[in-house]
Amino acid sequence: MAAENKKAFKVVTHDGSKRVGLVVGSLRELIVKGAQKLGLEKDADIRIVLESDATLVEDEDYFQCLEPQTALVFLTLNQDFVPLNRLEGYDETDGPMISTGNGRLDELIVALRADLSKVVAFSPDDLQLLLDMGHERLGEYINVKNGPDSSRLLLEASQRFMDEHIEAKEYASLLQLVAMTMGLQPQQPPPENETDPKRKKRL
Repeated sequence: MAAENKKAFKVVTHDGSKRVGLVVGSLRELIVKGAQKLGLEKDADIRIVLESDATLVEDEDYFQCLEPQTALVFLTLNQDFVPLNRLEGYDETDGPMISTGNGRLDELIVALRADLSKVVAFSPDDLQLLLDMGHERLGEYINVKNGPDSSRLLLEASQRFMDEHIEAKEYASLLQLVAMTMGLQPQQPPPENETDPKRKKRL
């Protein structure tokens, strides 16, 4: 195929962790080169969707109609991709597309983009997901709308809430231990045949 018919595209892994530019002239060439650039198995069953709205790209004619620099997500077996504009609370001014590879984490980021104070209602498991992201990666998603220090302050708050959860759990365990030591375990209810006067023992 003539070089003038080729176009530049951006190929992306399903979780957005890798993004590479390449120039191809056909859908087949895109699949082969894209898989190689993204480190996917040569024989993998690959599906390609638009990053913007998850439209499946499987037809050569449709591929040829795509604009240069279109971002295309490569999916293999059992991988799914949900574009940000299909998630509740999305606004185009919020920042880049969310595709962390963890559906629950995506939901948390969408909620935080709408209102950072929602972090106070997150469970310990949710807080840990945010802490595991790290300041820089989380900042890519929330700092555009909420300010350059948002991710740092948010993670500091998350750590504080996590510590409070841990302290509360340790305090509850301590109270339980004290109760057991003092013989304050809750009494077990007596067997049913001893509490119901209408029940008689069989002779």
